[in-house]
Formats: sequence, structure tokens, C-alpha cells
Amino acid sequence: MLGTCKPVSGRGKSYIIPFLEDFDLGYIAGLLDGEGCFHTGSESHYVAVYSTERHVLEYIQDVLKTGTIGKSGDNEKRGFKTCWSWRVQNISGCVGVAQLFEPVLLIKQEAARKMIEVLEAKIEIDG
Repeated sequence: MLGTCKPVSGRGKSYIIPFLEDFDLGYIAGLLDGEGCFHTGSESHYVAVYSTERHVLEYIQDVLKTGTIGKSGDNEKRGFKTCWSWRVQNISGCVGVAQLFEPVLLIKQEAARKMIEVLEAKIEIDG
């Protein structure tokens, strides 16, 4: 069922997220738990995964149908492999990703919950 989508509702708002096979859900959740972050700040918010293996991030982007990939940091200047990041920075995308993975995260579950709470409140305020 990859590529199909379902609406997810929260506080009267709907977000579209893809249906995922169990493998994809578990694999990406593991990447988020181990190499990712749910950042909710006063000025910015994003969901990100960092890796030196760009093809892993392309896989996430392909499965979730969202996010951008770019270089992260200057590792190659210090003699290390290039580090890449996959990021979602729009509010609805962040909430959708957080809602999709929050039930299966182990380490970052609380950060995903906080992101959902904060950004849904921001949506209500901003309209």
C-alpha cells in the first residue's frame, strides 16, 4: 500500500500521511530514534535524520513523500565523510511525521509528542 495516503486529524486539523508497510515504519522509526531529532523551538521547528549515507535519506524521502536532503556541517573539511540531512520544516509536515511515528518511537517518543502539542497549538493561534 505504499504511495497511498490517509488523513490524520488533530484538534480539528487534518494532515495527509502515507500508509506504510510495517518494515518501512519500523526502519524509519529506528533511524529517527537513533540518528534523528524532533526540534521545536520558538523560531524554528523541524524533523530531521542525519547520515553519511545519502541513499538512506533518499529512501526516507521516497517512502514518506516529503522532506528535503542537503549537506549538514563541514565534515569533509575535517577529513570525515560528508554528512547529509533529511528535513521536514513545514508545520503540517512536521505534525504529520510526528503523528505517524510517535506510537512506535522508543527514544524520541516524548519529543514527537511535544512537537505535536506545540505545533497544533501554533496552528490554532495562527489559524
